[in-house]
Amino acid sequence: MRLNIKTYLNLNIIFECLGRINIIEGLKKVGSYGYSQNFQRFEERYSDLEKEIKVFRYEKYPLKLVTEK
Repeated sequence: MRLNIKTYLNLNIIFECLGRINIIEGLKKVGSYGYSQNFQRFEERYSDLEKEIKVFRYEKYPLKLVTEK
């Protein structure tokens, strides 16, 4: 799925910011979790997030542990 800047700006309008969290600086990590070439692949990959976390050995942490107060 390719998005040009005009499409992105239009999509951005439909999302609402629910709040912000301040992640502790030392815990931030630059990178990505990959990409999907189409929505079907995205849906297949992330429909079972728990499986994705287990397969790629991602770790989950409570927000209280990784955020600044």
